[in-house]
Amino acid sequence: MNKNFKYELCPQWKTYERIGYKWLPFIMFNQIPNFRSEILNTDDKGFRFNSKNFINKKSIFDHYPKQEVSILCGGSFAFGAGANLDENTISGYLSKSGVNCLNLSGSAHIGFQELISIFSNFNHLKNVKEIIFLSGINDLYLSTFFDINYPDNFYLYSEFNNSLNIKSSNYKKKILKFLFNIFNPKILKNKNIDNLRKEDFIEFLTSKDFRKTFESKSPLKITFEEKLKRNFKIYRMLGNFFDCKVYFYLQPALNWSKEKSSEEQQLFDYSNLFFKEKLQYYNKLFSIENYEFLKNLCIKFSNENNVYFNDLNELFKKNLKKDDWIFLDSVHVNDKGNKLVSEIIKTR
Repeated sequence: MNKNFKYELCPQWKTYERIGYKWLPFIMFNQIPNFRSEILNTDDKGFRFNSKNFINKKSIFDHYPKQEVSILCGGSFAFGAGANLDENTISGYLSKSGVNCLNLSGSAHIGFQELISIFSNFNHLKNVKEIIFLSGINDLYLSTFFDINYPDNFYLYSEFNNSLNIKSSNYKKKILKFLFNIFNPKILKNKNIDNLRKEDFIEFLTSKDFRKTFESKSPLKITFEEKLKRNFKIYRMLGNFFDCKVYFYLQPALNWSKEKSSEEQQLFDYSNLFFKEKLQYYNKLFSIENYEFLKNLCIKFSNENNVYFNDLNELFKKNLKKDDWIFLDSVHVNDKGNKLVSEIIKTR
């Protein structure tokens, strides 16, 4: 098995790895806008079209200017990472079946970014019939391995934070830190150099109590439960505002929803061979304990906020056999998986 095996079995991944991200205010990032390929096409904001036939439009909002619409939100799973065509995403299949679906999903987005995608496009959202969230795993991942900084964490946070620190660290502060470390190494932590004002230099050097207070400052934290509770309250508010139903589908993971087919096992072995450390990370994330924890919280907050909850893991177990090849990795599915989810949404 060579390193190109994944592309031999799933050639579409080359396109998804090409698209990249565009940094944006507030939402942090989205897919590259106006991306064109046989497999994947985005509009002027980076949202995915439901068909290549629509790319003559500037925006996905130009599809159904007057018709009743469904809004789909989520991360890369809802975006359709792994689909062979725009038409074969979940929103693409829904569109082909007569549902006017706007896909506002963003690859690597967490729940709060999904909401910001809606807020950012309020002026375009009319005649909303329903809002569908296919989500949960990205939030679980970031909360499992990292502290949650207020108001939320997001993917690529460290890259973003490092870039800001480099920009804001002027040469005087860098020289100051260098001098501090000559006389008292590690007196000033790297992460705090930008918080030190010139008016505080003398006090920082002469007062141990001031240094202790200064170094103890840390970002505000929130718990996973708090942020999930907040998100579900906002789901309820959106339902009330648009006078529509809101659905939350806990997205499926291979470890939670089915036994591995031969193809899924091959892709698992491939990851274990070339990305062993990353796979160990994922195996820890997709434990049964984490699944039960996430599912139970989603059920609790759905009930409290009149949000319709469905667990796609349970629905996959009911509808799939071991030999069904659905997953391309731990969390992304192929066309068959997208079609199944679209049928579940249609027949709920």
